[in-house]
Amino acid sequence: MTQQQLRELIKASNPVSTPARLLPQDQDVRTLFEEVTHRTGNPQPSADPLEQPVERRRDMQTQEKPIQIVPKERSSRPRRRLVPTLAGAMAVIVITVGAWALTRSTETVVANPTPLEVTNLFNEAVSSADWPALRALFTDTSTQQFILPTETIPLIRLMDPIPLGGDLTSLGLFDWNGDETISEFDGLVRRVSGRYAGATTTLLSCAQVDAVTVVCDEVLEGYAFKNPLHMRTWTFTIADGSIANVVFDFSLSEASPIDADAVAVYEAWVMGNRPELTRDLFTFGGELRIEPDTIEIHRQLVTEWQAQQ
Repeated sequence: MTQQQLRELIKASNPVSTPARLLPQDQDVRTLFEEVTHRTGNPQPSADPLEQPVERRRDMQTQEKPIQIVPKERSSRPRRRLVPTLAGAMAVIVITVGAWALTRSTETVVANPTPLEVTNLFNEAVSSADWPALRALFTDTSTQQFILPTETIPLIRLMDPIPLGGDLTSLGLFDWNGDETISEFDGLVRRVSGRYAGATTTLLSCAQVDAVTVVCDEVLEGYAFKNPLHMRTWTFTIADGSIANVVFDFSLSEASPIDADAVAVYEAWVMGNRPELTRDLFTFGGELRIEPDTIEIHRQLVTEWQAQQ
């Protein structure tokens, strides 16, 4: 190999052009060959500043650095607590369904009172003078009818206003249930309130005769002024737990339910014991004055009077 060929070999082994000064012309072939072998087989950093970049690139190519695997950082966002959330949602659903089922169960259990239970409630309302409770047993379309010894009066709607002009209170008609209307229902209350004032404990004794009909006798238990000749029946028609119609049969007896002689004895007792109340409790004809303000006074005094008989 000639020196010129050796020079070309050295240039090819080094990408950076080698200055001619590094290869002196007088250097023999053996020395050049050893230098080429040294550079290509075991390269060392060169002291020549022009070759240092080349040596550094060689180091980068020959010295492999270990690959460092950096673990992927986990997200710092907190994990959602799905289990407690789901548990809470399920609890709400269970409570809601339970409340709905309880409501449905309650609605299903509640049923309309039987016809006989309705008449029992009627008796209780009269014996306690609970007129709103009595009104609740009727509907807005409830009717009444009177059977007299000589005629039968057509059906009358209980909630219709009484077709009379002027001051109805002078006729003993008042707004007993507080609905600001004097109706046929107030006339019914006027009759039964007189029985309450006379200390009646049970107005009617009833028996159910079919699915919707209850027939009652007006027994007037506890009534202080009961006429023993009096006989009267009430026939109720019950629909959906309410009184649809009531028929008063007066044809069995024309006798008044009130014993006038007993009323006179009671009036004398009041005049002797509570004279200041006489004009408030009795009419000029000696009849009981039945008004919203007098029935409680009557009931109290009648109870005292009966206890002394």
